[in-house]
Amino acid sequence: MEGMTTLAADVARGRIVAFGGYVQGGANADTWEWGGSVWTPRPSATVPPPRVGAKLVVDPIRRRAVLFGGSDPGTIQLRGDTWEWDGTSWQPRLLPQSPSPRERHGIVFDAARGRILLHGGRTGVSSSGGDTWEYDGVTWTLLTPANGPASRDGHQLAYDNARQRVVMFGGYQAPQNETWEWDGTTWLAITTAVAPPPLVNHALLYDEQRQRTVLCGGYSLATSTPHRDTWEWDGSAWALRANSLPFQSGGTQVVTVADPGNGGALAFYNGTVWRWSGAAWLAQQPMSWPPRNALSASACTDTVRNRVVSMGRWTGSAPVPLTWQWDGEAWTRSPALGPTAAAGGAMAFDPLRAVSVLFGSGQTWEWDGSAWTLRNLANSPPVRSDHKLVYDAARQQIVLFGGEFYAPMQGLQPMGDTWTYDGTQWLQQNPAVVPSARSRHAMVDEPLRQRVLLFGGDNGYGSLFGDTWEWDGATWSVRTVATAPQARRGHAMVLDPQNNTVILFGGGGTLLSQVLDDTWQWNGTTWSPVTTTRTPPARYLHAMAIDPATSQVMVHGGYGFANGASHVRDDTWLLGAPVMAGTTALGNACAAGAPPRLASPVPYLGNPDFCVELLDTAAAAPCLFGFSFATQPQQVGPCTVYLQNSVSSVFTLSNAWGVANVALPLPYVPWLRGLTFTTQAAVLAAPGAWSGLDFTAAFTIVVGD
Repeated sequence: MEGMTTLAADVARGRIVAFGGYVQGGANADTWEWGGSVWTPRPSATVPPPRVGAKLVVDPIRRRAVLFGGSDPGTIQLRGDTWEWDGTSWQPRLLPQSPSPRERHGIVFDAARGRILLHGGRTGVSSSGGDTWEYDGVTWTLLTPANGPASRDGHQLAYDNARQRVVMFGGYQAPQNETWEWDGTTWLAITTAVAPPPLVNHALLYDEQRQRTVLCGGYSLATSTPHRDTWEWDGSAWALRANSLPFQSGGTQVVTVADPGNGGALAFYNGTVWRWSGAAWLAQQPMSWPPRNALSASACTDTVRNRVVSMGRWTGSAPVPLTWQWDGEAWTRSPALGPTAAAGGAMAFDPLRAVSVLFGSGQTWEWDGSAWTLRNLANSPPVRSDHKLVYDAARQQIVLFGGEFYAPMQGLQPMGDTWTYDGTQWLQQNPAVVPSARSRHAMVDEPLRQRVLLFGGDNGYGSLFGDTWEWDGATWSVRTVATAPQARRGHAMVLDPQNNTVILFGGGGTLLSQVLDDTWQWNGTTWSPVTTTRTPPARYLHAMAIDPATSQVMVHGGYGFANGASHVRDDTWLLGAPVMAGTTALGNACAAGAPPRLASPVPYLGNPDFCVELLDTAAAAPCLFGFSFATQPQQVGPCTVYLQNSVSSVFTLSNAWGVANVALPLPYVPWLRGLTFTTQAAVLAAPGAWSGLDFTAAFTIVVGD
């Protein structure tokens, strides 16, 4: 997690929210959430435009992450827009008043005042602001304290919860080692005998466990040097705690955030989570993140282990093959050794034998979920690259078609041969009709129609194909259609199991700058364009597969084209929306006095602390929880019971504060995604609404992401 990604801790939901950051060729506008072990992508129909220098902060009272400002990538155009993330989607806020456009400002949530506090920032090419603003969820309000810090940008704010003060340090175009505090009314200049060196772009956050404000990293403009030290502020003095950082070699833009679970100080860098102990930064665990910079990656869906398997090569001076797996939550890299030359290879999953098959550089490899095995076969297709493999479910064999090979004195030559693999041997097929020789085409199996579909590709001499072919196990046949995607190469296709149609995305033309971002659908008879509310950036030579956890179409990696140059993409996209966890009240409570009510934390997959709580009862009151997968209103005297055919019931007593709960820990099990059930509780009370009982409203729970 590098590249000026902005983070904020959502304590109410137990999540860290991440937005944006640099990618090769510009900035992105991806939203991710971290629940303590893995990063999860959070696609939204509406998203803030890509930006750099923006700030993100969580308002725990309104349970919103608020994004403000930034600048358009590669320009000097500043932004003054306010966006809010509610855990499901982004929404722009059209407010009656707002700070002027800016970037690199200071921002923090002031818990004592229940407001977001903003100060300064770069407001022009060579100017900064010294203004102070508050945001209450309705509007921004300009504050006019009697005293305040000079104009600056690149400074940082943190909220000291024990002292109920906002702490500010550093900044550009101002004395860069000043310490200021905000008490809710005015800014107070703090003079200390010892202080960190003058800094900009450092990290500043409050460590709730140790009740200290932690400062690390940053950059000294005066000496043009990065800093790798860590300091702590206790409200009266600064103390140097460590002289070096085990991460972020440049010393600037350390990506830090408070742990939403316990308030400790965390840093994210190079695949590892680091935690501040008060004396040192300690590595906690590997951090799952998408595979980056994979050359000609290929992928397939392992339906036995519920994984997407991807194989590619690292873009370095000494590239090595990398095996990645996606479990519906995050990418993880396997340390297992495998194919020695995977670039230009192709993969398909054989569910009968429960292995992912890769063919590349004339070799056949099989992945069983933990290790690669090289198959030494008597007969094998000739060496080639940019071919395609697909598992033919009707005939229980893998089909290979096309590709290209290098011929001395002739260069790259397209291939038009067809091969099948049954797990024991490769057999060359000799159909009477075949597509013209090609490479960088796309193929996919259509099991209900018992056909393998092929579209497009190129012949290596600048000619692209836009034809559609089908393989029936014996021969190829061309499909003549009135409308089809334009001719292309390096595109990808996958069968969408939710509606049994083939989805095609992206591809490129004969020139590197001709990169496509269109989506098409094949229903077995016709092609039709698909309109999406949000589209991945244009790319070619990318991988497509089905996310086994959500059954969504997934696109990853490939090449894009921006700013006059080709660049590698390392982003992951899902078509459609995931199942979002949530709860909804159903009906009304029924009570003689104050009605009891149900509540719960967010029912997301992997939440070990999920429970259903019964509130506002008498102490030690007998309580009965009922659970059902169906609802049907039934009158019980003046009250309504909403559960139909209750599948479970739990009896318990409320505690001394009138709270009862039923623990329902949610493991990360993909089949639980989308599970919907309803609960309702009855409480023994005097006099009670009916026969000494009060009833809550019902509570419908959806388990999701």
